[in-house]
Amino acid sequence: MEISFFTLSIFCFSGVYLLPIGKNVTSYGEEITTNPTEGDIKLLKEQVSALTQTVLANEKKIADLTVLNADKLLTQQDQTETGHDIRTLNSDVIGFTAVLKEHAIDLPTGSTIVYDNVYYNAGNAYDTSTGVFTCPRSGLYLFYINVEPFDESLPAAIAILINGSYRVDAVAERYDVGHDSTGGNMMVEHLQEGDRVWVETYEHDNQDLYKGFTSFSGVLIRST
Repeated sequence: MEISFFTLSIFCFSGVYLLPIGKNVTSYGEEITTNPTEGDIKLLKEQVSALTQTVLANEKKIADLTVLNADKLLTQQDQTETGHDIRTLNSDVIGFTAVLKEHAIDLPTGSTIVYDNVYYNAGNAYDTSTGVFTCPRSGLYLFYINVEPFDESLPAAIAILINGSYRVDAVAERYDVGHDSTGGNMMVEHLQEGDRVWVETYEHDNQDLYKGFTSFSGVLIRST
């Protein structure tokens, strides 16, 4: 009599357990299948029980992580009048983008530009009432400004200031009626906690700035 062995595969989530089942083959080709022993069944039950406990433990960990991540992820603040969502990420992220909601008219040189339409303000460090970004954490920051004149006959010039000191400026002047012209600039600088950054008109009086196209953005690249 020749004897061959087959296996009964038990699939349970991420585990595969094999239960041997003997199959006796006679010289006449007849097959006689034997049942698994009590020991095999007991072992399989123990394995399934252990796997079930593992699955339940993992499900609890997933549930705990879901609650934790929900607390850290986006929390929606009030919507702006334009319908844009202002969202704040967890405290590891600092950054903002704001534009003019309406045209700014007849601004003298040295006027602080208050960008009152905020698209993004992670960390709430940009103040829409003053136009000032107050550094909440020391680190390397990147800032970007863009400007477009509203009056076709007057240039527009703005500059980034840090604690009252000029850094970089951007200038735009329409070269022809009906043709738009924008100017932009960016800078990278290390800031200390509490440093203040804002944008002012520069060089020219009576400036008219175009809403939407005149913008101010900043982001923390790396904390130090």
